[in-house]
Amino acid sequence: MKVLSIGSSDIDIYIAPENTQSFVQNENTVSFSLGDKIPIKMNATTLGGNAANVSVGLKRLGLDSSLYTFLGPDVLSRQIVEALNKEEIEILESKTQLSTTALSIICNFNTDRIIFSHHDVIPHEIDSSKLQHFQGFYVTSIGKEWVDAYKTIVEYVHTNTTTLAFSPGSPQLADLQDVVYEMIACSKILFV
Repeated sequence: MKVLSIGSSDIDIYIAPENTQSFVQNENTVSFSLGDKIPIKMNATTLGGNAANVSVGLKRLGLDSSLYTFLGPDVLSRQIVEALNKEEIEILESKTQLSTTALSIICNFNTDRIIFSHHDVIPHEIDSSKLQHFQGFYVTSIGKEWVDAYKTIVEYVHTNTTTLAFSPGSPQLADLQDVVYEMIACSKILFV
């Protein structure tokens, strides 16, 4: 089965403060003092983004896995491409090019974490001609301005014999547009 994962890809940077004296942590808050320079441990830098991670997982399970994603002209996109090439994932890039690649900085504390997340605010478009030849789609979060991309996918699934698995992201769940319900209705598998 040829599966196309569709969604954002990013670089995840995992950090943690080197010592507990550099912040104050209460039950639901963490605070720093303005002007402080906080020494950190850099724990890892990895490929991230739900669609990228699922495409790698499907490939490792033996499926013919590809990724339709949105990349920029920066070093982070080059790292994403390098990581996907290492996993032998075919990359289908959108013609909508980002000015900066998506990035998440995950700051780990004693009992929890805070994620600083960046996505360009641009209209994300899907080139439906690139969707051919796939028996299944896994569609997830597509950053900001995602409605038109989802409409293209819904239209394609309605007119083709393609199985859809859908995992809406936080932006989609926070802004439940009609197209989210349409995606759910034409999905064979729903992850929430």
